[in-house]
Amino acid sequence: MLKFPPHEVEWTPEHARRFWAYISNSSQANRAYFSSHSGDAIIAFAQRYVPLGAGRVLDYGCGPGFLLERLLQRGIRAEGLEFSPESIDQVRKRCGDHPLFGGIALADSVPSPLADASVDVAFLVEVLEHLPAKALEETLGDIRRILRVGGFLVATTPHNEDLDILK
Repeated sequence: MLKFPPHEVEWTPEHARRFWAYISNSSQANRAYFSSHSGDAIIAFAQRYVPLGAGRVLDYGCGPGFLLERLLQRGIRAEGLEFSPESIDQVRKRCGDHPLFGGIALADSVPSPLADASVDVAFLVEVLEHLPAKALEETLGDIRRILRVGGFLVATTPHNEDLDILK
């Protein structure tokens, strides 16, 4: 049996894409994505502070679309931006037929293809902690670029994440 020694992984954009493509299509996706089991709580919290009923709502780095699905179920028109074509396929299966679904954009890199100052509310759920420093700066810069003046960013990061549950 071939054994691989433990080693550091260099998280290039291609490695990250391949990793999330695998996760989004795995049987563990429902447990792996925070927005799958906590999406309703995220939206309920955001609605206390952010107007979600009007304007353009975007899930930035939406994965397979669990948060998008919950937004649509609550009657909120929403769209996604994703870096993994495989995850986009999952979004289309999950949300594609919903009349409030505003579509999904594929980003190969940052800056994303979205227009400047075109988004009123951007969700960034459990993404920040996966980005190396340079990509983090670029991603936050991209979100700043696409948000309208007075727009809102709703971001979450894990408090006590246990990745062992995915084994």
